[in-house]
Amino acid sequence: MKSKLKNLKWMQPESKQKALHKFDSIVKFIAFPDELLDLKIVENFYENLTLSGHFFEDYYRIEKFNNDFSLSRFRKLNNRTDWWVFANSFEVDAVNQFGSNAISIYLGILKPPYFESDRPNFLNVAFIGDVIAHELMHTFDDEGKQFDSLGNVNQWWDNETESIYRHKEQCVIEKYNNYTVKEIGVPIKGIHTQGENIADIAALSLTYNVCHLSLKNYFQTYKRLLRRRRKPCKLPGLNYTMNQIFWLLSAMNWCTNATVQYLKNIMHHDEHSSPMFRVIGPLSNHKQFAKSFNCPKGSTMNPSKKCSFW
Repeated sequence: MKSKLKNLKWMQPESKQKALHKFDSIVKFIAFPDELLDLKIVENFYENLTLSGHFFEDYYRIEKFNNDFSLSRFRKLNNRTDWWVFANSFEVDAVNQFGSNAISIYLGILKPPYFESDRPNFLNVAFIGDVIAHELMHTFDDEGKQFDSLGNVNQWWDNETESIYRHKEQCVIEKYNNYTVKEIGVPIKGIHTQGENIADIAALSLTYNVCHLSLKNYFQTYKRLLRRRRKPCKLPGLNYTMNQIFWLLSAMNWCTNATVQYLKNIMHHDEHSSPMFRVIGPLSNHKQFAKSFNCPKGSTMNPSKKCSFW
């Protein structure tokens, strides 16, 4: 990631230095805060919350408690490492917390299919690596530009960087404007989803590069195994190259059994594109994908015009 930042052509030197400093200052929260295991700390935190045993009433009380707590923090100094910021540990998600310049990777997502400690690392890169990279990319986009290295509201892009970014952004907007969710017959509004689309495209580029480093180590181990076994290890019916497997795995992040109503809700209320186009959009923008699957130039998955950010 840092290497990509250093080599960015659209970001001007002054803004690039601020971006690098912001990257070095990112706070990383992994799985859950230690304080959640301390019963006394947790009880003290919730001492003003009393539950009745009735679902609706308790839902209201919890929401009120959370809102009251948020309001109590108003005008107080921001402590970037407060444990309660990272307490939603069972969410299946990773989050960029702009106001703290922090990345939270919750316990809920550190399990199959996103992550397994005993499988080749490149598989984890393709799954959870893509999720983490997506959140990292927001640190340096048109939303992340509004927050400095400490998470304070402080616009750190220069005018030239802003102008070049807006020009590149238009390419992505036009690309996604051409997509239609066939199940509901509604075209995607590229202007509404551009921030998330750019993060998807940029994340795939980053994880592909990281995956290549992982594959390099994997192949060294694989070659040593071959010398002992004297014949290749291959799963039956899985006649794909390692590159092709990476692309397939990255697409599996968005496997969805979606109802028509769900797709309508995404179109009207979500800043993300529908799952299908979170696959097609980034993959069709990556020349290495087209090379891996021999996609003809000018085809749907290898368009002549591609959008370049990272």
